[in-house]
Parts: sequence; structure tokens; C-alpha cells
Amino acid sequence: MIDGLVSGRIFGKPENRTGRKESRYVAARIIVTTEQQKITAHVIAFDEQAQLALLALDDGDAVCVAGTLTPKLHEDKNGTIKPALDVVAHAVLSAYDVQHKRSALQDIRAASLDDVDHDRIDD
Repeated sequence: MIDGLVSGRIFGKPENRTGRKESRYVAARIIVTTEQQKITAHVIAFDEQAQLALLALDDGDAVCVAGTLTPKLHEDKNGTIKPALDVVAHAVLSAYDVQHKRSALQDIRAASLDDVDHDRIDD
């Protein structure tokens, strides 16, 4: 088993799916660009938070996923063999998450500044 972090851009729209025994998961594809080529990462998420994060994304959105990686080889329609990854995502981080966390942090900082005793500072 390989644990890793994969970053790239969402290709297509992530989809809700139902597996065996009615288990629900989200499937997505991420295009990872390296210096030499583009690699497709096939991502599935069983974790509810990871599912929600993936479903909030759209085609072309930047994303990082952490999880279990399985390297694969894929044959395209022209018969060319290309590397690919299967990823079971445990965590998802997108630009939306970063903006949301920064906003929450700013709110916390503003609230703590409001709690400061300004009379003591002036002394």
C-alpha cells in the first residue's frame, strides 16, 4: 500500500455512485501534469467529508487528494500504454477549502481583537 498526495485538476464532474451492497461513494478523475506527460488519477471517496469536497468541485478546478495510491498502466484508444493511478481518497483539499479556512481564521482573529481590553493597552 502506498499513501500519497496527488494534486492536479478535476476532469469532468465528480459523480455520486452506488457500489455493491448499496455502498455509496464519489468517483472523480484528476489530471496530474508532470514535466514529461499528463497522468490520469481515478479517484474514489468513501469518506463523507471527502465525498462532499469532491462533489463541490467542477471540471478544471484545482484539487489535492490524500489517500491510498495504486499505480496502473492504461491503454488509450490508440493503443498507447500510459501510466495511471487509482486513489482511494481519505482527504480532499481545494482552493475553496483554503479560502474558507482563511475566512474563518480572519473571523477568529477579529473576534479576539474585540475581546482585548483597549483601556489597558492605552496605559
